[in-house]
Amino acid sequence: MVSTFSESKEYNDSLLMLAYRQDSLNDAKMKIWIQRNGLPNITQLGGRSDAWFVVFPILGRVDTAFYNNVFYRTFEQQKDTALINRYLLLHENDKKYQEWSMVDQNNNIQRLVDTSNLILKNSTQKWGFPSLAQLGGDYELWYQPWIYMHFADTSFFTPLLREYIKQGKCPPEYLALMTDCRLIEGNGKYLYGVYNYKYENGMFRPATKEDYNLNINELRIAIGLPSMEMEKAFREAREK
Repeated sequence: MVSTFSESKEYNDSLLMLAYRQDSLNDAKMKIWIQRNGLPNITQLGGRSDAWFVVFPILGRVDTAFYNNVFYRTFEQQKDTALINRYLLLHENDKKYQEWSMVDQNNNIQRLVDTSNLILKNSTQKWGFPSLAQLGGDYELWYQPWIYMHFADTSFFTPLLREYIKQGKCPPEYLALMTDCRLIEGNGKYLYGVYNYKYENGMFRPATKEDYNLNINELRIAIGLPSMEMEKAFREAREK
């Protein structure tokens, strides 16, 4: 089983081909692969969360019943009600955080951050980084990088997220967003370049070249993100 982003290019390319080519031959190959290995993780798709989330709906157009059964069986077998309740609470706390940030309830916000950080730490220590199946297949509940942006103790979570990314359990943008969101204000240089602005003297301004770490592409590639130049090309292609 391929376990790291850097070691898996040939494997990733073949699996991505199955993801994006909608024909019965590749659908048959993917079915065999899934029956043998189960649902692929993000690392096995080259660290690309976009490919991971589209592979099954795309192929499912060929044989919807097969893929629906795969998802249902996986989610029913692996979902964890206690973990789901924890993440529902974190989801609600994040909505409160955003609402209270608009009305400057600093004391309430700090208590909310401390409580939520403890919930997130305890959940991670008990369950690790949750899979989509553990959360009942609820994508909106699973994909919540903002709870790490708003609540996470970075000294605790940075090494954990790095390891989860290597294991293919966590999208790399989680670490990038958690890190860079804390560098929006002040003189710190962005490590991953997920923001194109800085907050300075009470106002936002466009980020300049000097606001980014000199080794930003190496840092991005090390966790499975494309280079800044490739990311720009992807964005421009999507906007066409």
